[in-house]
Amino acid sequence: MRSLNASKRERRGRRASAGLLAGISLLAFLGCSAPEPANVVLITFDTTRADRLGPYGYEEGSTPTLDRMAQQGFTFDAHMTPIPITLPAHTTLLTGLTPPAHTVRDNGTFTVPEDALTLAEILQEEGYDTSAFVASFPLEEQFNLDQGFGHYDDEFSDHSTAPLRPQMDIFFDERRAGAVVDAALRYHRERRPGPFFTFLHFFDPHQPQLPPSPYDVQFRAQPYDGEIAYADEQLGRFLNFLEERGDLDNTLVIFTSDHGEGLGEHGEVSHAMLLHQATLRIPLILQGPGVSQGRTSEWTFSTQIFATVLDYLGLDTPELPVEPGHSLLPLMANEGEAPEGWPRFNAYFETIAPRASQGWAQQVGFMRESWRLVEGPRPTLYDLDQDPRELDNRHAQ
Repeated sequence: MRSLNASKRERRGRRASAGLLAGISLLAFLGCSAPEPANVVLITFDTTRADRLGPYGYEEGSTPTLDRMAQQGFTFDAHMTPIPITLPAHTTLLTGLTPPAHTVRDNGTFTVPEDALTLAEILQEEGYDTSAFVASFPLEEQFNLDQGFGHYDDEFSDHSTAPLRPQMDIFFDERRAGAVVDAALRYHRERRPGPFFTFLHFFDPHQPQLPPSPYDVQFRAQPYDGEIAYADEQLGRFLNFLEERGDLDNTLVIFTSDHGEGLGEHGEVSHAMLLHQATLRIPLILQGPGVSQGRTSEWTFSTQIFATVLDYLGLDTPELPVEPGHSLLPLMANEGEAPEGWPRFNAYFETIAPRASQGWAQQVGFMRESWRLVEGPRPTLYDLDQDPRELDNRHAQ
């Protein structure tokens, strides 16, 4: 277990009374009256496109757990990740910074800097029990994403991935969602009393897509959907456990992804090489005390989850060398409509993986409201409001 170093403590600071009062006022407006600090559960389905989930209109899959979360909580229809790669995207979730700011740009060859300030570190300082249960090699402890987690479970030597092992030479080591939930349940049955922050990472939708029974048969033609259906079932098992213990009523549950999957669109079978909606648009659903049912079509960014959690808990966003994304609570409180003074959407995207792994050109993208420009060997410019599948390249015009 790490403790905050002096520079982190200085940046973290203390709760300012004005910031705390603002957070309490906003929670009161949302209707939150939790008698004690709320728990936080962050769930990521790796490699999961928003448009392959029930809450986003997809009817050929099976996501009853996510459907229920969306019915009870708040859904973000136009949510984006800055990078289609596992470790840097998760580092963004936990720091609120884009890859150039937190400096983690790819899997395997980068580590989270020791001086990075993570959400887990902040909550640990606030007295939270912090735990993480990750499912694949890119998030192993050696890459330093464990900063602030009192318990970081990255044990992959279970038997649930036996069918995957013939292909492990070309894919990352991983464990199935069921093994992740098993580890989380064992820990939570024994953890100390008090508020907790738990991070669950399910890698199943990532290649190789070999869903377990009965999803292997049910989704024989679409194994990607089968992996998502299985992960959804296991997420339901964890949330049911929290409900049976009486914890769910005082828990903010955040469901999202690190990035999507190409599935052949624009010639990309998997991810990490290109910057298109297939791999950059990801789901985001929030459920918990004070979170009303609703949804928004406003563009949002995964850098904003860090500040949203702190705002929800009445904690100040710390001073950082680069300003993190701003809280989503005002957008939710305004029924999904941009409130007065809501910042214009500007976002940066990148992938250096083509250069690092293939010797190809890297790509960077810039987005202002619905327009996204991607600079690379073939520059592209799309208006995503009018052309969500990115078929009409407007760059020449």
